[in-house]
Amino acid sequence: MLKVKGFVFALLTLICVSPVLGEEQVYPEAKEWPKYAEFEWGMSEDEFHEACAKKKFERIPAPNTTNKSDYRAKGQILGRDAIITPYYKSEKFERSNGKGLIRKGLDLKSLSLRWEKLEKEDGEELFDKLQKTLRDKYGPSKVVPSPDSSYGNGKFRRWGASGMPGYFCLSLYFYSPTDTAIISKSGELVIKTKRSDKKEIVIYYKSKSNLKDLEKQNIQAKEREKRAKERAKEQEKDF
Repeated sequence: MLKVKGFVFALLTLICVSPVLGEEQVYPEAKEWPKYAEFEWGMSEDEFHEACAKKKFERIPAPNTTNKSDYRAKGQILGRDAIITPYYKSEKFERSNGKGLIRKGLDLKSLSLRWEKLEKEDGEELFDKLQKTLRDKYGPSKVVPSPDSSYGNGKFRRWGASGMPGYFCLSLYFYSPTDTAIISKSGELVIKTKRSDKKEIVIYYKSKSNLKDLEKQNIQAKEREKRAKERAKEQEKDF
């Protein structure tokens, strides 16, 4: 049990720390809404790949993810192999030569640029170059902790959306990814994780409509939580 002096010290510490903790999700606003050159928000999947073709990017199949696009684009960015992955707000289905339906992305809402399997020195050089370029164009960023354990102890920078300080519209990550393997051992499946010795850099660009939708979802979630608590209180009264 805390003594009086210890309690006062703990209380003062909490009061001093609380404002700092409360600003963890507040990001400095970017000077302008970010987008990658020639890729307009709201463009369709076909328009996205037309823009990629102009930049000599190759269309490649996407892995099995929640991404609504079936294809990504691979090419050279800053002299290194990179992958652009688009994310769409909605989709439509088209029949192709009687072979079934093909999914098409509509309304580009965000995209990522990814450089994989970088050597440490090369990765450091590229990260410094990207960080300076983005800072000069969009202003200062916020240094943030690792989003989750799979990222390890990397370097993470975020820029806030205009008028939406709790949401980031641009982020820059530099980290060593985790390799996961499922191994059969003594009749059981064991998941083994290992930190890769290669580095990875990712830039995420998000559109205004993307973040507005996210803001709306968060408001609705809070309203549902509030109603659930109110119903729980009413049920307690019945007992």
